[in-house]
Amino acid sequence: MASSTRVDVEFRVRAGPEVVMAALTDLRRLPEWSALHRNVRIESTDDQGRPIRVALDATFGPIVDRELIEYGWDGIERVNWNVLRSTYLTIQRGSYTLRPDPDGTQVTMALEIEAKFLAPKLMVRGLQLATSKTASKRFKAFAESYAI
Repeated sequence: MASSTRVDVEFRVRAGPEVVMAALTDLRRLPEWSALHRNVRIESTDDQGRPIRVALDATFGPIVDRELIEYGWDGIERVNWNVLRSTYLTIQRGSYTLRPDPDGTQVTMALEIEAKFLAPKLMVRGLQLATSKTASKRFKAFAESYAI
């Protein structure tokens, strides 16, 4: 069985935590800042209208992973997610944790994955780190221009 890998990426967004969390909550627009994601469908929301279950396609070149993800929201401080169903992953757990700072918001993204197939851990971790860093840069630009 494959073993899980985890990466943590930290970055600063020049916007307040309310704006950053609003941008994270707007999952219909996820493909605008995450090149891996397509066909986002909100299946259920909580009483505040935040997505709880989301179906989406994650693309890795010609490979398409059809995923069902469950989200949990903790005010404007944290969002976490867990894959409920995936073609290629047994585990995908992640979170964004927000901390206000004088220049906006410090964001920590944590992501743990485990593939259903054997793959060199170093290769998986390298891909995971590269995609996380790219997504964080694109999210930073998205959140800094996000209007609520």
